Amino acid sequence: MWIFDVEHMRFRRNLKDIESEEGLVFTHWRPYHRLQIHPREQHFVVWLNEQGSRRFRSALHDEDCALCHEHATDSSAPIDLGLAIGA
Repeated sequence: MWIFDVEHMRFRRNLKDIESEEGLVFTHWRPYHRLQIHPREQHFVVWLNEQGSRRFRSALHDEDCALCHEHATDSSAPIDLGLAIGA
C-alpha cells in the first residue's frame, strides 16, 4: 500500500509480506513534487523532482491482472488504487 501525506508532500510504502513483532513494516517518508491520480485508468504518477525526470507510475493489480497474477493489491484499499491519502 502507498501512503501519501499530501500536506507535507511526502510518501511511504507498506512492504508486502513483511511483518515484525510491532506489525506491518513501512519505508521511511520520502518527498515528492507532484502526485497525479488517474482513477479511471486505475494508476497514479508521482514526480520526485520538479523537472519530472525522476518519477514513477504504479497501478492497481487484482486477481485478473495479466501482469502479475500472484501479486494482487487489496481492492478494498482507499480510492481503489491501494492508496491512503492524508497524514
